[in-house]
Amino acid sequence: MKRLTTWTLITLGAFAPAVPVLGAPQSQTQPAAPAETAPAAPATPPAAPVTPAAFDASKSDEKAIAIVDQVVAAMGGEAAWKNLRYVKLTFAVKQGEKRLAQRTHYWDKHLQRSRMEGPTKDGKPLVAVVDHSTRQGQASIDGQLLFEADAKKYVEMAYGNLINDTYWLFMPFKMKDPGVRLRYEGGVPENKPVYDKVLMTFDEGIGLTSKDRYWIYVNRTDHMIERWSYVLQGQGAAASPTAWQWVDWTKLDGLKVSTRRTQDGGEVEIVLENVQAFDSLPDAVFTSVVPVEGAPAAASASAPDKPVAP
Repeated sequence: MKRLTTWTLITLGAFAPAVPVLGAPQSQTQPAAPAETAPAAPATPPAAPVTPAAFDASKSDEKAIAIVDQVVAAMGGEAAWKNLRYVKLTFAVKQGEKRLAQRTHYWDKHLQRSRMEGPTKDGKPLVAVVDHSTRQGQASIDGQLLFEADAKKYVEMAYGNLINDTYWLFMPFKMKDPGVRLRYEGGVPENKPVYDKVLMTFDEGIGLTSKDRYWIYVNRTDHMIERWSYVLQGQGAAASPTAWQWVDWTKLDGLKVSTRRTQDGGEVEIVLENVQAFDSLPDAVFTSVVPVEGAPAAASASAPDKPVAP
């Protein structure tokens, strides 16, 4: 896949320095609520305990770990995931032809910085940039720089939405993040194929919603994830899991990713659009709210490879 190596910025004048927001860094391994535009998950307050340094295999069973390792290998491998540097994607929630939510992210995966662009509730263009290690950033609406509480609101939104939205795309590569626990729950025969079912939970205080529970269904033949279900923090222990099918697979810089989630009999779907990888992006993409030329269409960047069978 070809990748864009040079982007330019449209200069709109001088901007103030980054506005400080929450000072405590926080690790997150599972989705946060997609604030303001959200049918994806309920809002939950942030938590801030110390995150473990590495995945602790002693808290998971060997069968589940082996299945997850097979999944990662089938989807491109740990090396390709580690080498992925810059990603652009548009996260959209659709109901038929109607778009319930949409936002575009630029993610510097190695330095943990991101940029979010999209409309506010009243349709004005919003841009927010955030450094995930410091939770500091800038935000603007309709080209006007925001300050203090107003900036903090949208910088936090950019932080939480990036976590949520990239998790929908890259979750298979985060199943052995620090604080994750894996448990094998047996085979699930539903005609053909047979699925191996793995429960994924989290240590107390991990990420924004550590009480979330995920069930991953892995095709036993090709080791690809074909669906997941979950009960999110705040829904209660008796809540029925929400299930999504993983469809529309494509390749991204050596990785296989599913770009659409659908529900049996449901009208709402999650679509990951315009997913692209880059060798480099200007630093200002992540440090300034100056618009990026060509960002909405990214006309000079190649689309991912053609869809592939999972």
